[in-house]
Amino acid sequence: MMKKNNKIFVIIFLLILQIFSLKEIFSEDFPNKIIYYQNNQENKNNQKSEENKLPRNYKDFYLGMKLTDFINLIEKVDYLLYEGKIDVSLYEVDKNLFKASVPPYIRKLIFFFYKEILSLFTFYYDNKYVNFFSRYKSLCEKYGNPNQMDSERFIWEDESTIIILERTNILKVIDKNFINNIQNEYKNIENLIKISMDQAFDNF
Repeated sequence: MMKKNNKIFVIIFLLILQIFSLKEIFSEDFPNKIIYYQNNQENKNNQKSEENKLPRNYKDFYLGMKLTDFINLIEKVDYLLYEGKIDVSLYEVDKNLFKASVPPYIRKLIFFFYKEILSLFTFYYDNKYVNFFSRYKSLCEKYGNPNQMDSERFIWEDESTIIILERTNILKVIDKNFINNIQNEYKNIENLIKISMDQAFDNF
């Protein structure tokens, strides 16, 4: 029992590290770290129309969705395989995580709830079926060139949503309200070593 609880604690720690690394991305000194940053004219030329706002949903699930509505829906849909809740309540009473998959394209799909509001999707694509470069091209065609990019990620952003496509073929769709809330609660987390939690979720 103790061993299982320790594993859960480690996974939660890794999750928090990954999420709060986002604050570094959007800190004031981030432009000094990136390899390439579009100038204002390029951004203006590639600005998406109001009709092309960044997506805040995956089919029937959407950022800002209440936990109770999610639970009522998740087992009824037939386009994903629901694998259950990841038990983190012992350590993080204000966070809920749920795991699903969409074979063969999405090997893991994590729904992250903060204070019972859906705040983050994380899609782990299967490289055999979803090519990173085709995914990048598709995002550019729909939403214009990324606002920011560095050696690890491409970032699209509008007034309410952030999309991050990582070179490891992981896509995050994030509610900006969530980012603003967590920055005030975990000010020192960003200084910790960043560790991927990808393999950790395979144990559930």
